[in-house]
Amino acid sequence: MITMVNGVPKLNAAIAHIRAINPGGKRFDATWSVPERNSFRNLLLLCVPHHTTIDGASSADYPLEVLEGWKASREGESVEALEGLSGLTEARLGEMIAEAQGEFLDQVRPALAEFSKTAPELAGLLNTLLDELADPRIHGFGISSDSIDLFSDAARSLGSFEDNVGLFASAVKPRVSWRAS
Repeated sequence: MITMVNGVPKLNAAIAHIRAINPGGKRFDATWSVPERNSFRNLLLLCVPHHTTIDGASSADYPLEVLEGWKASREGESVEALEGLSGLTEARLGEMIAEAQGEFLDQVRPALAEFSKTAPELAGLLNTLLDELADPRIHGFGISSDSIDLFSDAARSLGSFEDNVGLFASAVKPRVSWRAS
């Protein structure tokens, strides 16, 4: 969930508890244990405005049934595949993210190999970037919002490059002036 703010992509997602984790929280259910309240089946990914709305002054408009309906409609059958995530450790989550990144890289690398036939230097740069992003010792897991901002600025800067190639070419051509004698 990324949204554009003044032309810059920003992460617009928050993990919401359907049943509050703490007593006194919205939709708290004391019959659920702390591990159950932190389980995947009690978490819902929402945009920031909806997250603040469901836990704000209008929270009565969002009972458990509504939020569970949202979760079911968004996650569909994939929920069953994720049910085993209760009790997930940070180390195992890191491993799972690394595996997913590896699968993504396995899909992107062949495309970059094709791309290198027409733009080898740029493809090499992108491969180096992917290598660095894939190494959790350098960047952790995933791409930070600062990196997204940097990529967005670079894309915006290079976005008009194709339109200006003729101008650049004419600037570097030697100018020969001659007069007929």
